[in-house]
Amino acid sequence: MSRKLGDILVGWGAISPAELQHCLAMQAQEPPRRRRRLGRILLDEERVTEITLARALAESHGLQAVDLSQEEIDPDLARSIPQLVAKRALVLPLQIQDGTLRIAAADPVDVVGLDDVRLHVLRKHKGVRVQVVVAPESQLRRRLASTWSEANAVEALEGFDDAAVTTVVEEEASGSDEGAVSAVHQIMAMAIRLGASDIHVEPLASEVRVRMRVDGTLRKVMVLPKSGQAPLTSRIKIIANIDIAQRRVPQDGRARISLDGVSRNIRVSTLPTLHGEKVVIRLLTDIGELPALSALGIPPEGLSIIHEALRSSQGLVLITGPTGSGKTTTLYSAIHEIVTGERNLITLEEPVEIELPGVSQVQIDEKVGMTFAAGLRSVLRQDPDIIMVGEIRDKVTADLAIRAALTGHLVLATVHTIDAPSAVIRLVDMGVPRYLIASSLNLVIAQRLVRRPCQYCIQPQVPDPETRQRLQLSQEQSLAMVVGRGCEKCEAHGYRGRTGVFEVLPVTKDVRAALMSGGDEATLAAAARASGWKPLIESGVDVAVRRQTTAAELLRVLLAGTL
Repeated sequence: MSRKLGDILVGWGAISPAELQHCLAMQAQEPPRRRRRLGRILLDEERVTEITLARALAESHGLQAVDLSQEEIDPDLARSIPQLVAKRALVLPLQIQDGTLRIAAADPVDVVGLDDVRLHVLRKHKGVRVQVVVAPESQLRRRLASTWSEANAVEALEGFDDAAVTTVVEEEASGSDEGAVSAVHQIMAMAIRLGASDIHVEPLASEVRVRMRVDGTLRKVMVLPKSGQAPLTSRIKIIANIDIAQRRVPQDGRARISLDGVSRNIRVSTLPTLHGEKVVIRLLTDIGELPALSALGIPPEGLSIIHEALRSSQGLVLITGPTGSGKTTTLYSAIHEIVTGERNLITLEEPVEIELPGVSQVQIDEKVGMTFAAGLRSVLRQDPDIIMVGEIRDKVTADLAIRAALTGHLVLATVHTIDAPSAVIRLVDMGVPRYLIASSLNLVIAQRLVRRPCQYCIQPQVPDPETRQRLQLSQEQSLAMVVGRGCEKCEAHGYRGRTGVFEVLPVTKDVRAALMSGGDEATLAAAARASGWKPLIESGVDVAVRRQTTAAELLRVLLAGTL
């Protein structure tokens, strides 16, 4: 028997009984033909997040909720129904496995829409059972758009090679405006198809090299003629509203582009080099692609600790790791889960990567004096409940963040250290008194990103003796290791996608005592061990044993530079 959506959300503490009654009253006042569903009203009123709503809808109807950012989708199956039908009903066929067709839907009670999908899919796949799962609406819209965009991009890039872009770039160099426009379009389409996070357009002495960062590593994808450098650079600068006449100083710009039906926010940076302006295009994550915390790779025991810290009304939560370790994604995922209409959340970021609905986001600009410290002082006068500080860089910012955490605010922040215990000592080194750190700090999360072995070409591989020794692998762990041998699906790289390796250090009574007694990183780590804390390398081995990464990746990411 299904349970009512509102009762589930109240039971979870996601909304209060008063909020539920308010939204039901709004619903009752709307004309019957245009009456919104309760879930839509809750989203429009910013009472719940899409992720929470999807889970509650699934619970209400006894279904499974899924995070589409972590789902393997069969593109041919997804396109087996007409695009208009899929978009109208907001449904997406995911895959057929063991005779069961899984269909993701935003509204599991849209009988007409689901029947439409069943009709089209079952014409080609007779006799399969249908399993409906629930996904957040924006994720569905995003994956539907990218599914059809990828088909268009692949068709446009059929037979694509350096010569194809060379031709259009040379056309632009000879006076055709369409040349560089087409070249940029093809480059961007390829980046989206590969899932790249950055595009590097690099002028060399006699050519222009284009590389893309995929799964954290750079790949050379094409080489263009030197004659096309200026028009290509100018076209990108025009898109990002950057001064094309200024070539001697670095410049930055932003834009929202639409490519084959998919909209993306991009950030463009130019840098004068010996052979011309280098351009880097960052493809920013969209809110619809933001994964849930549970999909980042955090182990269940660590996830419960994090959720408990995020429910606190005050205290400091630190996330640490080097550049490119996924700290910002973890912060955004955490914020997206705790945003409600009852809490005032303000962020200080440099730069703002993702626009979060219902959140006041502040862009740091040190050129005009808007530093993290100055911004934090102002934010404290804005009656915040939750504050996110993009980075704690100095004693002033650290003091302000800790003062806020001690005076009734939940503060989320990042620092740059190698692991969780050293993040605590970094605050001490900045000059923050130990007793203030011990009183305010609730949790430290350290993380890295490692590549996943391609699931289409995965195979067992026992590491060599040196690797086993460096990772301190047992015989059983060694036998569980895998590797991707390389195939068409992963462009012969052996990897597809990334996951996180996390160490979650709750600041327990023992950790506070070690900190107050003047303990160093090793002392704090020993105290944390007593509470079940695992260092990054051990967490990484657990991830590899689950076939989510490889021994080689652990060496590259976690032990690079160590003996």
